[in-house]
Amino acid sequence: MYRFCFVILFLPLPCSAVAKNIAVYLSGSLITSGTPTAVSPSPIAGTVAQTLIYTIANSDDTGGAMTISSLGAIWAINMGFDSIKVDGVEIDYSNLANNSYSIDPSASIELSVTYTPTDVGQFGSMIEIESDADNNDLFSLQFAGNATANPEIDVSFSGASVGDGGSAVIATAATPGELEMTSLLIRNRKRPV
Repeated sequence: MYRFCFVILFLPLPCSAVAKNIAVYLSGSLITSGTPTAVSPSPIAGTVAQTLIYTIANSDDTGGAMTISSLGAIWAINMGFDSIKVDGVEIDYSNLANNSYSIDPSASIELSVTYTPTDVGQFGSMIEIESDADNNDLFSLQFAGNATANPEIDVSFSGASVGDGGSAVIATAATPGELEMTSLLIRNRKRPV
């Protein structure tokens, strides 16, 4: 008579991971946490505000809602923040930590950052997004650029410069039937920095 002994092993089988994953896009391109995004074209210092619109997505469709618990402006160089909005709702950028947002699986929200560099030269900022995402619980948005000076238009007429807000009078006695030509020289130049 034969005896048989059986050993039964219970091995864990790999299961598909259930996760909440943060993914951040700027102009449709996936960006990496901590990698500065170059702002282009270069803004003109102290003039028209610039806006960056980020899409923050919960890229996993099985892990449940992802919660952004705070947004924090960690540093800013040569920056004048005009507004920061999430899904069109303006939030106080001096106290971003009091704002929290929930993102359902496969859904996203928009983070709009509007700024005006205050001076000519380099500018940049880092905003941290703290969340309960499994792949990155502290995502660092960084952007940088170089603000330029406001270009001036230099206009001269008959060898004389026409100043800002000035005018030149074209007064000629034209003979009937003849065409009198007058020219203005318009030159675009930048102010010295």
